[in-house]
Amino acid sequence: MRCRVLLFAQAAELAGQAELAVDLVEGTTLAQIRDLLCERYGAVFSRFGLAVNQTWASDQTPLMDGDEVAVLPPVSGGAPLLTEEPLDVGALIREVSRPGAGAVAVFIGVVRDQFQGTPSAAVRYHAYGPMAEKVLTEILRAKAAAAPELRLAARHRTGQLAVGEASLVVAVSSPHRQAAFAACREVVEEIKVRLPVWKQELRADGAVWHEDGQLPDPV
Repeated sequence: MRCRVLLFAQAAELAGQAELAVDLVEGTTLAQIRDLLCERYGAVFSRFGLAVNQTWASDQTPLMDGDEVAVLPPVSGGAPLLTEEPLDVGALIREVSRPGAGAVAVFIGVVRDQFQGTPSAAVRYHAYGPMAEKVLTEILRAKAAAAPELRLAARHRTGQLAVGEASLVVAVSSPHRQAAFAACREVVEEIKVRLPVWKQELRADGAVWHEDGQLPDPV
């Protein structure tokens, strides 16, 4: 059987390619894919997360013919509805606003001019688009289901952004401000942990990947 392996961010950079086809025998698990990648490209692949058909998976997950395996470094930042266009904060506020909502909380993530004390000229966001859209939808739907009085919206930029540009906007409306503040923060934090989007700082001394995120627990 054969599986398609997609590599993102640091994983693609280290392997020198973004995709490869791997022939496997029946009963192969993700652990064996990880071992293969470590052998070919280095032990750092033991730290990366793996997903099968756009869903986080454990190393014990068995593979089937035609499966799509994604190799995902720890995420930093998030990817709601992905776009390369500038984010329209006002549009998201209008999307969640309604007569019964007395509060609208908005988070705006903005590209800063330094990383770890070194000046940055710009940031480049890399994303596993289909999976990011799917996971973000799950986050927003779960939050809305748990608190029907909320209305939520989010957008994330991809590609290269200059200092001062908005990279992430999350908007939440609620009848009361406490719930809006809390839900907005919870959504942002979950985006940072779960979504396969990676941030690369562009500095005078070269490009540097953010690695301050963490991998979610496999389901």
